[in-house]
Amino acid sequence: MTYGRSCWRQITNCCTSTRALATLIIHSGSTISFWHDSWTGHKPLKEICPLLFKISTAKDGCITDLIIQTATGNDWHLTFRRELRASEFQQLPTLLQLIGSSPPALDPAPDIIKWPLTKSGMVGMARDSLILGRLSGTSFPRRSLGASGMNEIDEFSKENHDHHIT
Repeated sequence: MTYGRSCWRQITNCCTSTRALATLIIHSGSTISFWHDSWTGHKPLKEICPLLFKISTAKDGCITDLIIQTATGNDWHLTFRRELRASEFQQLPTLLQLIGSSPPALDPAPDIIKWPLTKSGMVGMARDSLILGRLSGTSFPRRSLGASGMNEIDEFSKENHDHHIT
């Protein structure tokens, strides 16, 4: 078995599963994608409102790219390539309900991805790979992690025996 491409293929195959488990905490909003990341729930907005995503002028924009400062505070600034058609207009209430009438309060701190399967919420490469392997139902190539990675997996297994992933 080769560990180059197959390793990354296994990682990308289980991204959907792992994204659903992570929580995004918005601070600056500069690293969380408005359409592609699951910041309003368990699905990205592009999957919930695909017609609006299709005509958005900011498909790859982060949250801060879609916020404008006004005299009364911050407001959403959603722009589309053309006027909405009836089918697209039907998705607008869903989008507005999910994002809220006002954008989240932003601060200069970096955005955070919190991992709920550990006590600290933080994980390292070896821990991620162990979890990814369990989620995808494959045996993640342990040899690619090296000796320090193997030790981290062993320590993770000992410390977190109550966090079984099946």
